[in-house]
Amino acid sequence: MPPNQKLQCSLCLASFRRVEHLRRHLASHTDIRPFSCMFCTKSFKRNDVLKRHWDTCKSRIENGKSIPGTSSIRKSKREVCDNCARLKRACNLESPCGTCFAKNQRCSYSGVLCSEGNAGNKGPDVDRRQIHAVPFSFAKSDLNIELNSTLAGSISCASNQMNDSQPPAYSWEKLDFLNHTTAISRMKGILNCFECGSPSQRLEIANLTWYDPSVAQDEALDLESWNPEAALAESHGNDQPISAMLLPSLTWDDVNMAASSTGTVEESSAFPWVDFDPDPLAGTTAEIVQRLGVAVSHHFKGHEWLPCTEALCTEFFRPSNIRKFIRLFWGVWYPNCCIIHKPTFCILTAPLPLLLSMAMIGASVSVYEEDTQRARLWFDAVEELVFGDDCFQEALTGCPGNQSHSGYELLRALQASYFVCVYQNWEGSNKSRERIRRLRYSMVVTVARNLELSSATHGRLDLANFDWHEFVRDEELIRTLLYVFLIDTAFTIFNNLPPRLAFSELKLSLACPEPCFQSQSADDCLLELHMASSAVPPINTVASAIETLCEAEICPDDWQALSRTGILNLFIIISALHVLIFNAKTLMALKPSLLPIQQGLKNWKRLWDKQHILRTPTWPDELSVTEMWKREGFMKHAGEYWALAAMKLERMKPPRSSRIATIPSKPSNAEKYDDTNLEQVIDLIQDFRKIAV
Repeated sequence: MPPNQKLQCSLCLASFRRVEHLRRHLASHTDIRPFSCMFCTKSFKRNDVLKRHWDTCKSRIENGKSIPGTSSIRKSKREVCDNCARLKRACNLESPCGTCFAKNQRCSYSGVLCSEGNAGNKGPDVDRRQIHAVPFSFAKSDLNIELNSTLAGSISCASNQMNDSQPPAYSWEKLDFLNHTTAISRMKGILNCFECGSPSQRLEIANLTWYDPSVAQDEALDLESWNPEAALAESHGNDQPISAMLLPSLTWDDVNMAASSTGTVEESSAFPWVDFDPDPLAGTTAEIVQRLGVAVSHHFKGHEWLPCTEALCTEFFRPSNIRKFIRLFWGVWYPNCCIIHKPTFCILTAPLPLLLSMAMIGASVSVYEEDTQRARLWFDAVEELVFGDDCFQEALTGCPGNQSHSGYELLRALQASYFVCVYQNWEGSNKSRERIRRLRYSMVVTVARNLELSSATHGRLDLANFDWHEFVRDEELIRTLLYVFLIDTAFTIFNNLPPRLAFSELKLSLACPEPCFQSQSADDCLLELHMASSAVPPINTVASAIETLCEAEICPDDWQALSRTGILNLFIIISALHVLIFNAKTLMALKPSLLPIQQGLKNWKRLWDKQHILRTPTWPDELSVTEMWKREGFMKHAGEYWALAAMKLERMKPPRSSRIATIPSKPSNAEKYDDTNLEQVIDLIQDFRKIAV
């Protein structure tokens, strides 16, 4: 940049000489605070302010936590018990630890003693060593807390339905996942609240997104077979390190220089990707810039679509970035919301609103801080584009005789609006979160109803005349509507917001098994469907599954059908039970019967235990980055949602004086609906952690 040229803010006309100062100044015009303290609820606009806050953070000091990034030397000893080391799980170093306690197995620390002895370091005192060295195993009946039949169902499984010699391989005692999601992260940040892989995995995914027209011919393959380092080395030579090549080649100086000198991005040569072979996504970038310009100009008062803004938009949504963000969407976020069929998804033919909403989520989970900060600048504009799209508006009005779009196009519009709700609710500002919860999500529910929830079924599959593409479209519709219901239950569970979808509307099918939906071809899908089918009649709908589960006695055929549902469907069912508990609580003056819900929780727990016995979990470290989209998402923590539901039900019952320990009950006047601060669910989780072992 020339020394006499100044950078001017387009909002307040303040001028700066350095790009860094302008960038920091632009953040002051928003209420976005991207830097959150991991120890308390405070958030800041600047990273250096956050680091200074850590020095005096009361929560950090009270809990005895060290400042991040100041840990000195990595400990050489293995601080896990023998079982946790074999299972590659975190260990709380209790005697017994949480995992061994849940599995009712012997808990020993021979590995710790061995490593301490070899290192020659001083370990803990002799008494604690002796305790750790003794293999520990005892029954949970030894606890001096008397639990009712509902909570006791978490400890023992029905012997006539499963093998008692193989206890479930998971631990729910302290609700660690829910505690981190609510009390620690306050439901802010997709990376904080969902299963999103490690930073190294996200970095590797981000670095697999470059495009070479001579190598990557098929966009639908999502560049899985392309080696980016080889392509970069061939096209740029070996005189630069790969890490340097992976940095964005367009700087803020280039953007401002181009905007001030030409005034238009089309005539600028500062965008190097337009001077090489035509990129198939170049037209997509141009359309994104044009449509976002219209959205900003028409719907945001006081914001003009200036040449510099257009240049920033063009740079951020350049083809290489679009690929990177979509790649991050698949590898990082997708397992938490598998509603799109990845094997048949084509980035070139996807509707623009859907592609944009997917890119926003991908940018939000990027390992590069610059991606996440710049993405927030476009959150509201993309939201306005998606909800103002003609296809979505047509689906919203629900006029069957005047539809100009196909049913599948309307489904794509619903998926795009759902993804907007996701990134705004977990990454957006407080105003954006409230707008999604109180306004936008109601529009999403209306579109879901107009697509007719009861029609979202596979019907009777004819495997002899199997139409794979029709099956995929039906399954996408089913899963999308199921996840619309899940976000409805999330608002009920965490914000104490009355549900918008009624239980009687859940007449759509359960989701098909994951291997069927992940199949790469019609033959593979048909094979998986054949393996999943059985002679017993299936439980066809979500409503029928919940009704069956709440019965006192379940026939063997129905029990076998329920046991094949998979963890996604079990998570949907336990979320529905939370809604039933909420509805029962609002009718407490009429003294509704809680026995069906209690029976449903008991039967659900038996199913969940059986699922963990039969399945073989895949560790994320065992998957390549191209296969990470197949891993399990946050629904694998459904056991904690069960424990939370059981505690809610316990609080609704009258106290019994015979209990040694009881769960404290909140007064009725403490009930608060649309709880933005999550105070009630946090209190509930903390109370549970206090009585947990």
